[in-house]
Amino acid sequence: MLKAGPVLQWLGIRAAESTRRARHPRWNRDDSGAFLWRPIFDWSIQQVWAMHRRHGLAPNPLYAQGMGRVGCLPCIHCAKNEMRLIAERFPEHIDRIERWEAIVSAASKRGVSTFFGAGTDPLDAGRPGEYARIRTIAEWSKTTRGGRQYALFFDHQHGSGCLSDLALCERTEPEDVSDGTGDNPTAAGEDTP
Repeated sequence: MLKAGPVLQWLGIRAAESTRRARHPRWNRDDSGAFLWRPIFDWSIQQVWAMHRRHGLAPNPLYAQGMGRVGCLPCIHCAKNEMRLIAERFPEHIDRIERWEAIVSAASKRGVSTFFGAGTDPLDAGRPGEYARIRTIAEWSKTTRGGRQYALFFDHQHGSGCLSDLALCERTEPEDVSDGTGDNPTAAGEDTP
């Protein structure tokens, strides 16, 4: 595409999503030569939900199921409790990832492949060179106290209420709240759409 002319890539990330994302510029030129633009970079979560409401867009249903990141399932940056929910609710995704790990491992010079980055796998610290695969991470997500024991009770119990930080499972659309300007209806919540 770059041979045909300039390329502008739009990225739907916000500075408030993470410290690392906050360090990105609103626009820049990528190493590939494409221009990167982050049109909602300075938006609050309330402004994002206001735009959804203004255009009649429904939230991704995964938010109502307790997911905080919905671009991938699971996101390689998901939290431990989100990994547990994914393993419980979408075991077919864990199975699929396990199959891909096996395929990539068979093609790898080292004979190993992991879905999560080897440097961030929580069970690797005492075993350099041995990387936890998705099945191990899914099992670890059920533990507490640094992975040393299984929890007797989880915050989430089936039928115990809404798991969404935005309370999306309790209504069909985010509720109206003011963003302080007096003219923009916004959605309540602190999570990242």
